[in-house]
Amino acid sequence: MSQISKDKAIKVAQEKCLELLLEFDKLCKENKITYWLDGGTLLGAKRHGGFIPWDDDVDLCLPVQDYIKVLDLLSETCKTNSKRLLYFYGSDFSSWLDYYGDTSLLTDGLFPVRIDLLPVKYIPDNEESLQIDKSLTEIATLYMRGFMKNPDLILSDHKLWLPEKQDNLIEKKKQFLDFYFNYSIETSKSARQNELFLVNYIFNDAYVKRSRPYYHSSWIFPLVERNNFENHTIPQPNNINAYLTLLYGEKHHELPPNNQRVTHLKYLVTNTNWNKTNLQKLVENIYSLRFNSYSLVKKRSRKFVKLKNYFIFTMRMFLFGQFIPAFRFWRFNWLHRREL
Repeated sequence: MSQISKDKAIKVAQEKCLELLLEFDKLCKENKITYWLDGGTLLGAKRHGGFIPWDDDVDLCLPVQDYIKVLDLLSETCKTNSKRLLYFYGSDFSSWLDYYGDTSLLTDGLFPVRIDLLPVKYIPDNEESLQIDKSLTEIATLYMRGFMKNPDLILSDHKLWLPEKQDNLIEKKKQFLDFYFNYSIETSKSARQNELFLVNYIFNDAYVKRSRPYYHSSWIFPLVERNNFENHTIPQPNNINAYLTLLYGEKHHELPPNNQRVTHLKYLVTNTNWNKTNLQKLVENIYSLRFNSYSLVKKRSRKFVKLKNYFIFTMRMFLFGQFIPAFRFWRFNWLHRREL
C-alpha cells in the first residue's frame, strides 16, 4: 500500500467516485431504476458543475423499493468484479443505507472510496401519516444513533419496539429495522396512489440538529436529466432550488467561509494487500463496533464504553496479526475525533 499525496488525494477520490457513479447510472437506466443526485453532490452540480472541490463522495437517493432492487443487482456486479464492494449487503450488520465502493483506494487507509446509496420513503400528505412516520423514525434513530431527538413523538402503539433491559439489543435492532423497511415500502405504495405526496430519507432528519421538514413530491418529480455534473447527464430533482433550500438554507448558492470547506477524507492510500472479503469484514466490524459503543448507552458512560470496546477490538486485531489495520483504526478515530 502507498499513500497518495495530500494535494492529489481529493482529485483521485473524485475520479473514482465519478467512475462508480457512471457505472451505477448505466445499471439503473438498463433496469429502469429511479434515482437522483442528493445532498452535497446536487449542490455541487448546481454551484460548481460537478463535485464540490472539497467533497470526496457522491450522494444518491432511491425510492426504497428501487433501493432493495439495486442492491441485489449491485451484489451480482460485485461477484464478477474483484474491486467492487457493497459495505453491508449480505453482512450481519443491519444498516438503513449502504455504500458501493472500490477496493483499490482506501479512504483514511480503511474504507473503500464509495458512493452513498440513500433509500427514501413516500408518505401520504396528512397529519396521521406524518405522526406515524415521525414516531417510527424516532425509534429507528435510537437504534442507529443511540438517542432520540424527540421522544415525545413516539405513539403508544409503537412503544413495544422500545428495547427493554433483558432484550438482545442487536437482535431487537434487526427485527425493528426489518419492520421499518417493510413499513417504508407499504407507506410508499399508499402515498403513490395520490398525485402529490411527501418524501423523506429513511432516517428523516436524524443526522442534523434542527427539525427538518419533508420534501414535496412536486419538487422532485418528474426528475430532470441535466448535463451539469462533470459534463455528464445525471437525474436530478426538477426544482433544485426548493430541494437545496430545505437542505442548506436560502444562501446555499454562496460559497461557505474557508474554515467551513472541510474535506471528510484525511488521507488516501492505494490497496494492494487486502482482499475484498477481508476488507468487507473489517468494515462491517468497525461499523458494528460503533453501534455497540453508542447505542442505548447513557451519555456520561459512552466514553468509557467506547474505549473499552475499542481496546478489545484492537487486541483481537493484534492476536490475528492485523497490526496495520489496528494502527489505521486508531489513527482514523484520532483524525475524526470531533465527528464521532
